[in-house]
Amino acid sequence: MNFDIQDVLADGLGSVFVRFLLFIVAAWLGCTLGAAAILAGQFEQTRVCGIGFSGFWIWASPLLLLSSWALLNVPFLLFFLARFIREDGDDFLTIGLVIGVQSLAVMAGWAHDFVQGWAPRAIAWSAWLIIVAMLGTGLWFARQAVTRAQLRNMARLHEENDRLRKLKIDEERAQMSLEDER
Repeated sequence: MNFDIQDVLADGLGSVFVRFLLFIVAAWLGCTLGAAAILAGQFEQTRVCGIGFSGFWIWASPLLLLSSWALLNVPFLLFFLARFIREDGDDFLTIGLVIGVQSLAVMAGWAHDFVQGWAPRAIAWSAWLIIVAMLGTGLWFARQAVTRAQLRNMARLHEENDRLRKLKIDEERAQMSLEDER
């Protein structure tokens, strides 16, 4: 295979760009999950389903990262951005950590401002816990599916290698028996 420098650079830069976009999506999803938990608490508080408000927070949820927790959150985001781009560790675990910590930052920063009363706050935090547990379970199942697919591919490769090795050994034995007969 003949590679030229443009192919290598394009592949490397494309990979970095895609991984950066994946990081942005993970952080955005974490913010949205935190906003959804806050909306669950607000629903308990007001008994009014704010469809327009919830639709707005899906798009504006990254603004919820601007809170008193931003001082701790910015180094975390920079560290995990570098980890995303360098492809260190398990991708599913990294995605789950980014989503979970961003949703926690939204909840810790804004749940006490948007939700008043102990019952609505308890519902908001319970909803957050349930949503994060569901997300973690989904990521675990996705990771297991990818691992099983990779193991199936490896098993097929081993089977093919064993078949080729057996075929080669049979050919060598046949050739040796022909040489012995001469």
